[in-house]
Amino acid sequence: MTGDVVIDLGERPRDPEPEPAGGRPRPPARWWRAALPLLLALGTLTAGAAPPAGPPTVSVPATDPADFLLLGDRLLVLQGLLPADGTARELVAYRLPDGEPLWRRALPDDDVPMGLTVHDDLLLVSTASSAGDDASTSAITLDAGELRWQRPGRALAVAGGGVLLETHRPGPGQTVRAVDPATGAPGWAVPVAAEGFAAYRYAGGGVDLVAAVSPAGRVELYDPRTGARLGAADLPRIGHAGHRYLELVGDVLLVGDGTGGIAGYDVPSLRRRWTLPPDPQTGWASPCGPAVCLHQPDAGVRVVDPETGRTRWADPRWSHLAPVGDRLLAESGRPDDREDRPLAVLDPATGRVLGELGRWQALWEWPAGQPRYGLRRLADGRMLLAELDLPAARTRVLTVLPGWARRCGAQSGTLVCQAPGNTLRIWRLR
Repeated sequence: MTGDVVIDLGERPRDPEPEPAGGRPRPPARWWRAALPLLLALGTLTAGAAPPAGPPTVSVPATDPADFLLLGDRLLVLQGLLPADGTARELVAYRLPDGEPLWRRALPDDDVPMGLTVHDDLLLVSTASSAGDDASTSAITLDAGELRWQRPGRALAVAGGGVLLETHRPGPGQTVRAVDPATGAPGWAVPVAAEGFAAYRYAGGGVDLVAAVSPAGRVELYDPRTGARLGAADLPRIGHAGHRYLELVGDVLLVGDGTGGIAGYDVPSLRRRWTLPPDPQTGWASPCGPAVCLHQPDAGVRVVDPETGRTRWADPRWSHLAPVGDRLLAESGRPDDREDRPLAVLDPATGRVLGELGRWQALWEWPAGQPRYGLRRLADGRMLLAELDLPAARTRVLTVLPGWARRCGAQSGTLVCQAPGNTLRIWRLR
């Protein structure tokens, strides 16, 4: 296969993109535990989805819990996520649709899985110590499971091809280094000052801009393909990364002042465009088509113009907005609610509701980059499966599923769900 796929298990708001929002230092060991229900493909697999009526095409063994990734005719299963139960942590590959085992590779039980990155014929597996440091990436061939190379750092796919390795070291800080995906040979590197951090902009399935930020407010922008510096500026003091906000959204760099105030800077010139006054309800930002969405911690979204910072529209009902084609998919309820929630399709320019889809837990598919299916819990514990038609702003109910079909993932019409008895069941939806 060609191209890059990223499954990033770092802590971040729920979003369909394959990569995490940059700008805040990543917490240590809780990344993986927080991400178990959210393995997404985009790029991401999330919890939710399930099979149509009829027998499954195949079942494969997998410890419960397990995480899995669908890649064309390959199913990759990461199991043994709770080493305390005595199960070895390993990565197992199966061929689809028959479920034939292809290979298995043991992973260190003491390390915490951080993410999976696919580049051409290689699977890049990143792990770290339980304290969240000493990250390492192993390049494994997809066909045979053979180790091609191993290097320090967490792997990040680059849009259009290429791989970055992000390393953290006590004292000197962080380094972002390009490597040859085929051999692991090191290329250019960007050092990050102690107590500083690196932020990333994601587009086209990977990183397409790197920002190195110092505590004193020095921001430098780099092209992740060549390492060329694109711009630099001394912004108002950033302070300790854990108390500040910085994120790249489209062609604007958002910098928070720690009190809810946000300034927008042009990318790549880093000229300040606008500022917003302090607002304790400002949470996190995400792309909303041509605009920027500012999400509140509990619920409510404000959509601002990236050029001027002026509010285009706001709505207290929505806890999360995500662009899907020329529409926005809106979710209500608390952002950390993992159950099904009311979904609606909106006009990005005005926020007008174009259609209400009902209560669903959306399942995002890779490579389509949109939620193709939804699940709803019924009163008797079973799950209702529907196809989500966002352009038409409607749903089509497919079938009722067993109550255990709640941790699932789909890709290109293939659905995988964790089943009782340490089993994964696989269906062809079309």
